[in-house]
Amino acid sequence: MNLAYEAMDKSGQIVSDSIEAADVQEATEMLRREGLFVTELSEAGMKPLASRKNSRTAAGKGNQLKNVAMFTRQLSVLVSTGTPLVQAIGALEKQSKNENWRVVVSTIRQRLEGGDSFSKALEVFPRHFDSIYRSLIEAGEFGGHLDEMLTRLAKLTQHRIRVRNVVIGAMAFGLFQSKEAVQAREDELARLNREVLASHETVHVLRAEWSYLNRPERLAALAGRHLALEPMTAAQIRPLATLPFRAAADGVGAKEPAVLAATGTAP
Repeated sequence: MNLAYEAMDKSGQIVSDSIEAADVQEATEMLRREGLFVTELSEAGMKPLASRKNSRTAAGKGNQLKNVAMFTRQLSVLVSTGTPLVQAIGALEKQSKNENWRVVVSTIRQRLEGGDSFSKALEVFPRHFDSIYRSLIEAGEFGGHLDEMLTRLAKLTQHRIRVRNVVIGAMAFGLFQSKEAVQAREDELARLNREVLASHETVHVLRAEWSYLNRPERLAALAGRHLALEPMTAAQIRPLATLPFRAAADGVGAKEPAVLAATGTAP
């Protein structure tokens, strides 16, 4: 299966490519081993996931910042060449390929045409243009050097993007490390579980074998087969006086069993 993916590397950069894998899970694992954090994954030939997302994705923080940076840089170039602000924004509106961002630029242009200042028109979109951005634009408008302020804002926005990418890269690397550690712990837990199950099976086998080996009928059969043991009869019981006496080792005659019994000494 050929899968198209979009992922982040350890530096926070977006990487887009395709990969051959049996399924989505295998593709994700392969990319993880290469140090990539998968953000989107779909079958090659299908419409990209990013294009199927609604305006909430387009309004994401990362996309907002990129759109603002490009808008500011292009607008600073047009304004510095003497292009009127409304015409410059109208040109950027026509060039925009992102439908949601085109709506933002179009609204700003319409408010400018309606008589609002540039900073006032930006207030409609506080999520895209924060208070610092708007304040600098307002200062540039009143000071008569909007082109210079736009150039400074373009550099500032680009710097914010670089810092954000560094932070995301650091976070992604931390996530990779955490995921690797968790995966290692899960593998260790699975190994321990297998060992516990194997131990339980061994215990069951040993218990069954112990029960078999210690059956009373089996023990009696073994004793009769190998020891030739028989129950004692009354005829086998003799009084001590009838036992034969043993000759002394030094040649001296031993005492009679009756004497031994009377004196309580052993032969």
